[in-house]
Amino acid sequence: MSVAQTPIIPFVGTTSFHQRARLLSLALIALGIVTAALAAWLGPESFQRFMLNYVLGTTYFGGIAICSLFFVMLQHVSNAGWSASIRRIPENIASFLPVLAVLMLPIMLNAAYSPHFSIYHWAHEGVVAADPILRGKAGWLNPTAFSIRVGIYVTLWVLLYRYFIGNSRKQDETGDVRYTLKNKSLAPIGLVTFGLSISFFSFDVIMSLQPHWFSTMFGVYFFAGAFVTVLALIGLVLAVLRTNGVLRSYIWADHQHDIGKFTLGFVVFWAYIWFSQFFLIWYANIPEETNFFLFRAEGSWLFVTLLLLFVQFVVPFFALLSRPSKRNPMIFGSVAVLLLVAHSVDLFWQIKPIYTLNQVHELGPEVHGAIPFGWMEVGSFLGFAGLFAFVVLRQFERRS
Repeated sequence: MSVAQTPIIPFVGTTSFHQRARLLSLALIALGIVTAALAAWLGPESFQRFMLNYVLGTTYFGGIAICSLFFVMLQHVSNAGWSASIRRIPENIASFLPVLAVLMLPIMLNAAYSPHFSIYHWAHEGVVAADPILRGKAGWLNPTAFSIRVGIYVTLWVLLYRYFIGNSRKQDETGDVRYTLKNKSLAPIGLVTFGLSISFFSFDVIMSLQPHWFSTMFGVYFFAGAFVTVLALIGLVLAVLRTNGVLRSYIWADHQHDIGKFTLGFVVFWAYIWFSQFFLIWYANIPEETNFFLFRAEGSWLFVTLLLLFVQFVVPFFALLSRPSKRNPMIFGSVAVLLLVAHSVDLFWQIKPIYTLNQVHELGPEVHGAIPFGWMEVGSFLGFAGLFAFVVLRQFERRS
């Protein structure tokens, strides 16, 4: 059946479902705004804590959006036919990318124009002047260069999104196969652009929060976690559609099975990258590198480290190992929800210790190992979740 002959089918839920989801999303967005206002009102320390939460929310949902576009480009470059009927799901998820470009502005401004409130140590001139390591990295880690690079990353992603999803929509309207051929021709360039930009994005936005530490594997590690989350989200939407009988003639158990195999494979890939990064740093035993893992292996952070390995690898690996579990919407849906939560734990584990380290410097070793988790973390993350749901669900409403 050609695209032009495909019947128009409501993709997700009913009008009442969309209305309730829209209201819930707006309520969560309002919660996030109130959380930000309270954090700013409470003073510089609370504002810095909120900004770390802001980075977490931006990289969580931004990573999902850009890796959804990666999934689309991957299908084009491999000339995959099995994914044609589910490709609208990652295309709609990628619609968050233009919003991500706007959300990055506060992070860029925090580095460039808030020297006393910045979460990035290399943005403080006094700190850099007294630190020979930061002085050596000042050519790369400075507010102007940081803002320019981040602007380039998100601009490239939005342009790729406009091109690939734009061609997809034109083919929906005209049935002209030339638009698919255009996507196939640009997909290899898009994949190279994606690989370089997401690596440097993770270096700049996340790894530079702890600028004395470095890992050349960090870009692949960030990609692995985000892509597992994308596969889980696509599989979760498929499970919901199959359970509710939507698109029964177009989405089968085989689609769920294929996404399940992808998910299992990248769960193992994430664990491989995590262990490889840890093992190489542990074996080399260089103080600038080992400090990252030593801090996360002490106090309450040790619990977060073990929890991360358990929910991101051990449980999903054994749960998805059998063929029936990949094809069962209830089992796969449950694992997908766990993986969505696990990635938030992963980013929390990467980002939030920076706040604890700052507290140790200011208040002394008695706060060493404490986990900063409370209303501010919950409110800010739910705010981002509401914004993400609002944007993506609008795409599901508009596109069959």
